[in-house]
Amino acid sequence: MEKRRYFFGMCMLAGLILGSLFANFVYQSNLIYNDQINRLILKTQKVEPNLKLLLYILLKRGKQYAIIYLLGYILQPMVLFVLGFFFFSFLMGSVLSLQIIASGFQGVFQVMLHLFPHFIFYGICLYLLFQRNGRDMYMKDYGYAQEDRAVKEMVFLFIGIIMECFINPMIIS
Repeated sequence: MEKRRYFFGMCMLAGLILGSLFANFVYQSNLIYNDQINRLILKTQKVEPNLKLLLYILLKRGKQYAIIYLLGYILQPMVLFVLGFFFFSFLMGSVLSLQIIASGFQGVFQVMLHLFPHFIFYGICLYLLFQRNGRDMYMKDYGYAQEDRAVKEMVFLFIGIIMECFINPMIIS
């Protein structure tokens, strides 16, 4: 268990560092000369929750969930989890670097506000998905527990979508 935690920690640090280096390299070599940094940073703007936003987020997150669900069956769940963890931390390192370059230390708080609270529910949904895919592949446990877990995944996904659509804009503004 300690080796697994160490591996995930190293994977996260590598992703954050490589993402930060990538963002700094792109910023210094291209963006600063073309004055395109303003397109890449997160801006706090007033978003009105409405039905269009809800449908957009529902379709966007539904497609992402379907792709992750299918990849979980094609690949080993642990391989997909590690790759997803690395690329998420790579993206997080890039976004944090760009926000810090543009806004200073306040950029860290802006990134956290854009990810809270809906990513907690998305994380729980993904955890349940990977746990279910791992059981399907190794134990072939089909039954009520699997259907119950799928319903829980959908509930957490829908709660995350509602949070992203209605609660997060209120927190950001």
